[in-house]
Amino acid sequence: MPNKSLKSLFIFLGRDLLQPSIPYKLQEELGYEVVFLNVPTDDKGNPHTLEDAYENMGLEIITEESAIKKYLLEKNAIVVVEDTLMTKWVKERIKKGYPTLCGYPEIEKWEDDRDYGMKICQQIEDYNNKHGNSFYNIHILPQEEFNDFDKAIQFVEANPKKWVIKEAGDSDIRALNYKGELDSGMDVIARLSYLREKGFGGEKKVHFFLQERSTGVEVAISGFFNGKDFLNWSEVDFEHQPLLAGDRGPHTGEMMNEAWGLEKDGNPLFNTVYPPLAPYLRKVGFHGFINLNGMMNERGYHPFEWTVRMAGSPWVTQLYEMLYGKTDYGELLQALAYGQDLHVQWNEGYTVGVRIDVPPSIFKGMSYDFLKKELADNKNLKGELQKSLSSPDTFIEKLHEFEQVRESSYEMPVIITDFHPEKARHFHWSDAKNLQIIYKDNIPYGIVEPTGSTFTYITIIGHKPKVINERLDAIVVSIAGLPFISRDDYCDEVEEKLSKLESWGWNLWPKSSLI
Repeated sequence: MPNKSLKSLFIFLGRDLLQPSIPYKLQEELGYEVVFLNVPTDDKGNPHTLEDAYENMGLEIITEESAIKKYLLEKNAIVVVEDTLMTKWVKERIKKGYPTLCGYPEIEKWEDDRDYGMKICQQIEDYNNKHGNSFYNIHILPQEEFNDFDKAIQFVEANPKKWVIKEAGDSDIRALNYKGELDSGMDVIARLSYLREKGFGGEKKVHFFLQERSTGVEVAISGFFNGKDFLNWSEVDFEHQPLLAGDRGPHTGEMMNEAWGLEKDGNPLFNTVYPPLAPYLRKVGFHGFINLNGMMNERGYHPFEWTVRMAGSPWVTQLYEMLYGKTDYGELLQALAYGQDLHVQWNEGYTVGVRIDVPPSIFKGMSYDFLKKELADNKNLKGELQKSLSSPDTFIEKLHEFEQVRESSYEMPVIITDFHPEKARHFHWSDAKNLQIIYKDNIPYGIVEPTGSTFTYITIIGHKPKVINERLDAIVVSIAGLPFISRDDYCDEVEEKLSKLESWGWNLWPKSSLI
């Protein structure tokens, strides 16, 4: 049990910095000691090298294997596993009972093996049926697993209906994900044929599922387990993966999310999914976060997939936003790690998390070639860009001189105007470094250098869609210096979705917060 007068050492463990702003905020805003361990290989032996993009993030980053192993022997530190396939690194910690959040192979398998994850869901359905929970229950949708496009095409031809294509395992081929629209299944067949002809999965084994498409409202439910029981707080959210407003365009990791908190005892979805799991979680000694995503309709809840890791964007930044000023995020992690019965408090209302992408955005080849040519043609250009970072006033005044490359640069600075603390806390860096705050005419400017496709997530919490829209618009408009892509349909469907759920008997909204 930790000494409450002392701040814990948090060790974040992963293959990459999935959401570096969280350890950074733990360190800078809440006063905890934090390090990030970037493992050289994952459970499957795949090598990983952290790019120098993160060298000026303001976090201590460890990449040397012997140093990583030494840190993982710190029995009084809390290890936060923020990605899957890290279990071999924390196996001994867990065996010795050292505080570790996620990284338990028995539970991680729910996420990495989709078929096994559905078997867990089937056990939940059987439990609820046995205990008379008929409506509030899980209903498994038919699905098939594939490693071959031809076999998948033959399956759809023999079973014509609307199918959803979903990447599986540790696949990162986002182009696989697709929701079928035609009862004949012809659009899914055309999609699979295109992927086959373009050679997707050629360099590594393709792995995906076909799941029968259901209609309703897609909802995810989260629980927080401290080794003995779930904390009082549960979290519900709507995911939006497509790149463009209206859920159009290719699927990304996640471009937008709306989330809110509920007491677990008053949350019918939590009480459908999680109580049957508690005995097994106690048995394996699990500590950490679990999320299940699925489709809700008048029949019940149709699960899609599990997430069992202490990251995920923008979910984890929304979590921080919901707790801000109510519950110290570090104390939440400590309670989960040490089996403490923390009564979590949070800000009522719902929070919206929006992803801001800079070119070349989701797809690295989109405009990178243009930038590469510009740098080749103008040898001084990169030096000028770097120099501008050390002279922000000059950069602000002469921004127009760099118009030619503004559309396609990883390294062009992004300026946030009026960067006062209240506004700054809504920015959660994903791929950015060299954060500077300068003043001109008594106005604070935040300047960051984007280093990848996504440079930040923005979160806002409130009670009414119109107010949230206005606040998010104001923040997004304050970003200058580089074009970007974002979703702007922040709250268009929230009230409609909640009303639809309520008409089916799913009351998932804290009514008092709407007053």
